[in-house]
Amino acid sequence: MRFSRVLARVTIPAAIIVSFLVCNSAIAEDWVQWDETKNGNGHWYRVLRAPDPGIAWEDAKRQAEQMGGYLATITSANENAFVFSLVDDSKYWRSTKHLGPRVRPCNMGPWLGGYRGDNGRGVGWRWITDEPFDFKAWANRQPDNNPTYGQQDKITFFAWGYTSREPKWDDNGGNDPETYPVAFVVEADTLGSDSFPWIWIILGASVLVILVIVLVLLLRNRDEQ
Repeated sequence: MRFSRVLARVTIPAAIIVSFLVCNSAIAEDWVQWDETKNGNGHWYRVLRAPDPGIAWEDAKRQAEQMGGYLATITSANENAFVFSLVDDSKYWRSTKHLGPRVRPCNMGPWLGGYRGDNGRGVGWRWITDEPFDFKAWANRQPDNNPTYGQQDKITFFAWGYTSREPKWDDNGGNDPETYPVAFVVEADTLGSDSFPWIWIILGASVLVILVIVLVLLLRNRDEQ
């Protein structure tokens, strides 16, 4: 049997295996798992930076769902600390001013999946997954539903001071682009086909297959000479 045929029988299956491994590794790109071995829930989290001037809560929610997840819900102090560790970077925060009787500097962090509404059991703070809203990490004097900003019925990370970052929350309406957060946190129970960019995986696998075919053709041509 000619060498090229042997190589083809070995290389093509190998290329398929490598493509599969590349696809699996790409799934977790930019996602971070809260490992169950570290007392986590096994879920995956990803922080996304929105283009200026920021993003409304409804748009962030829609994008999270398109990615196969939802805006992150925080139900314990441990989860709050873990998610905050992912967003503790100035690029995910927006320095602004908290208006009211007293103007104070503050720093607004990413959107979370909390909102104030009526789910049939009365008006109150909820998670979009309808998990119990028992754990709370409100910043000092929050939530205040500040009338200066209109209805404040969504949750962001928040800290007092222009450059401070803390694992605390604020109620924010996101009614004005000037006050939009510049990032949001996506949570996914598992990673599926919507959680990562298929186009790059398909492109990478296609390039790999093409290279293998070219190599086999070159070797076959050498055998026939």
